[in-house]
Amino acid sequence: MEEYGSATLLVDAGLPFHQVMKITGHKKLTTLQKYIKSEADVDGMLAVGNGLLY
Repeated sequence: MEEYGSATLLVDAGLPFHQVMKITGHKKLTTLQKYIKSEADVDGMLAVGNGLLY
């Protein structure tokens, strides 16, 4: 499965972003965001991710 398709399918299925990152091999949420082509709330995912860092 290509990276764009797999990331989108996983996010659309409701998989948490940190699990999608493990599966796709991304280290940064902002990089993963480039591969998500869906109606998922990526901005919300970023807010949650940034909140975990601090």
